[in-house]
Amino acid sequence: MGDNQNAIEIQIWCALIGVLLLTVIHSYNKSKMAFSNVATLIRIHMAGYISLKDLLALHNQKKERGKKPSANPDLFTPS
Repeated sequence: MGDNQNAIEIQIWCALIGVLLLTVIHSYNKSKMAFSNVATLIRIHMAGYISLKDLLALHNQKKERGKKPSANPDLFTPS
């Protein structure tokens, strides 16, 4: 890491590109996961072999399984 003007400009551009990519991934995700959670999930699984699309889909499936059923289920409608 340099500390001259050119090195600092390159670091700023890299950070902006990273935030732009995270924003695109966050908007691609259909769940209402917070931006920081998406960034953390990607950071943790950066060295993994699972694709990002599959990782987010797996996370969304786990979140759906954890939802509580409604208090008044309709017993006469087929599911």
